[in-house]
Amino acid sequence: MSGFGAVALSYFSQLQREKGNPLAIHLRLAALVTGLGWPAFVGLAFFAEPLTLALYGDKWLGIVLPLQILSLQYALGLPFSFQYELVMAKGSMDKQVKATVFTEIFRIVAVTVGAMWGLVGVAVALVVTQLFGTFICSLVVWPTINVGWADYWVVIKTNLSITAVTIACCWGALALAHQWNASYVQLILVVGPVVAVCVLAGYAALRHPLFIEVMKLVKGWRPA
Repeated sequence: MSGFGAVALSYFSQLQREKGNPLAIHLRLAALVTGLGWPAFVGLAFFAEPLTLALYGDKWLGIVLPLQILSLQYALGLPFSFQYELVMAKGSMDKQVKATVFTEIFRIVAVTVGAMWGLVGVAVALVVTQLFGTFICSLVVWPTINVGWADYWVVIKTNLSITAVTIACCWGALALAHQWNASYVQLILVVGPVVAVCVLAGYAALRHPLFIEVMKLVKGWRPA
């Protein structure tokens, strides 16, 4: 995301100089990123076990649950994507620094405590830290950029349907695959692509903003 962040910062700064509305663009980008990331992390969580077996073997099955928990952690942060860049463009970095310091101190303490329970404990600590960081930003940072929970709820609500479709597809496909005693190779090479196609169809059926943006790009690439 760092490469996209640099582009977003440049664009937000330009909008800020030209008296545009970088907040609206920030929320739009956050909705698109969340729309792509939530289904991806849901898929990763559901297929963590067969992927681990395929890549590392059964000796590494202990990382499945931590990986699933970390998928949740990354998913929780997606609705607030490019917030840091918006804060920089608006010149409110002092508030962001304070929030980051508080969050990092909390992270160190949480991970230290969580490590007592191994990888699962560390993963849970990172989820709690993500929630704590969001809460701190809502108190310290958000007022400086004129954004609130209602704005981010729109981002979240936009992506609930496609996420529900992804969960249903993964759950149903894996349930059927287990009834057929499918191997982890079949899960990855057959079931995974089928789920991906169903989710892509969900984007189109729901007229998700990400689908709309992709269609605009496709139309723009067509020769005149």
